[in-house]
Amino acid sequence: YGDEENLLNKNRTGIEMSTPASSFSSSFTAMSFLSSSPTKRSPSKDVNGNGNGNGNANGNANGNGYNNYTRSPSRLSRWGATPMLREVLTESLPGNEANFMDEAVAEAAEEEESVPDELKEDEEGLYYQMSGIPGLIIAVILNSFTSLSFGPVFFPASFVFPDAIPRSIGVQMFLFSRVVCQVVMSSVSIFPCAMGLMMVENLPFMHTIADEVQHRHGHGTLESMSTVMMAFAVSSVVVGIFFYLLGALNLGSAVHFFPRHVIVGCIGGVGIFVLKTGFEVSTSLTWTWDSEALTAFGASDVAPLWLVSCAYEVGLRILMSVFDASILPPFYFVMIPPTFYVFLFIFGFSTTSAHEAGWFFGPHHLDSSHSEEMDVDPFLLWKLIDLQYVQWITIVKLTPTIIALTIFSLMHVPINIPSLSISTGIVADMNTELKAHGISNVVAGMLGGCQNYVCYSNS
Repeated sequence: YGDEENLLNKNRTGIEMSTPASSFSSSFTAMSFLSSSPTKRSPSKDVNGNGNGNGNANGNANGNGYNNYTRSPSRLSRWGATPMLREVLTESLPGNEANFMDEAVAEAAEEEESVPDELKEDEEGLYYQMSGIPGLIIAVILNSFTSLSFGPVFFPASFVFPDAIPRSIGVQMFLFSRVVCQVVMSSVSIFPCAMGLMMVENLPFMHTIADEVQHRHGHGTLESMSTVMMAFAVSSVVVGIFFYLLGALNLGSAVHFFPRHVIVGCIGGVGIFVLKTGFEVSTSLTWTWDSEALTAFGASDVAPLWLVSCAYEVGLRILMSVFDASILPPFYFVMIPPTFYVFLFIFGFSTTSAHEAGWFFGPHHLDSSHSEEMDVDPFLLWKLIDLQYVQWITIVKLTPTIIALTIFSLMHVPINIPSLSISTGIVADMNTELKAHGISNVVAGMLGGCQNYVCYSNS
């Protein structure tokens, strides 16, 4: 909640964490005790610096070392009342833990009483189900937008497709993987709000696979296309097997041993990659690390294409600094297309001229004589995996890349699941969630889809 470090410094009586305070994702979060972060007991000290050596806070000026912390039990009431996290807190708080938990549980009970009677009586009925419809609508719209953003970048800009195969096949790949994940998570995951998503963080590995295959089997050949699609599917199956084995062997806690800075570094690297790809997609230019190519992005007819995206982002940041509402970002994203057309109208641009200037995906000649360019066979995803063209030797040689993709994929669950657990107050079994991810990825891979996972932000 933003003041973890202050709370820990003020209330270090009785327990000393040997990990930095900045590693906690919310104030005194129970996940820091459940994960692999080491803890150690140390002699308590009173306000005068005198240690009593028994790990209990007594005889100091405040009565006990946690009075400052108990001043705000509401910060923990939403999750402190759940059985497992209550036990963690009770075991971890020396001194006044009984009074602290009594106050937290009492406040949680007051919140329970404030729930409308019709919701209590109909907790799993029509009233309850309909209350989730607005969130569901927003999720569908956001996933549609995301598919249009990431679909065209599943393959590198240098990848040449065979005739009659559009780059928009990536949209179909994205939506199919997302549908498979949603069906499995809705059936297996403990989170009723779990939203599945294609694992877009793996795009750098997918580009590496596509480049390597195209280098071996040529540009625009069916051998390259079929081999790339099969490699993506095999990668999903491998990721799923590893996920499921970790859960089946009760090794859920093992995922906590990924070094924090390795995960942060990987995520930062993906951020740089997505930023670079965003410039390519919005401008239709290829990004290379040389002055000539970078200067091209500043041309007068190119710069507006990416500056508008930056303006939207700056506007969102300003609004979020003023309004502290989690519902703001999704509504903001949903409003981007309408506001875009409003600006076209205000400045007197037609959609045809906007197409010619590069403001839309695809060709600008959208008359009926070219309507076939807009059509995509709904079964094209599976038709592209033609076994007679798949080069299995090449897939075997891609093993190092597939292993790297798998290891990177395993890093997402220890971030997303604990975060979602804390945000929702639902105590999740990491092993069950790992098995759910395993089933989802194996099914998607067997059906020719890409890797997927539970997306924390959407959920």
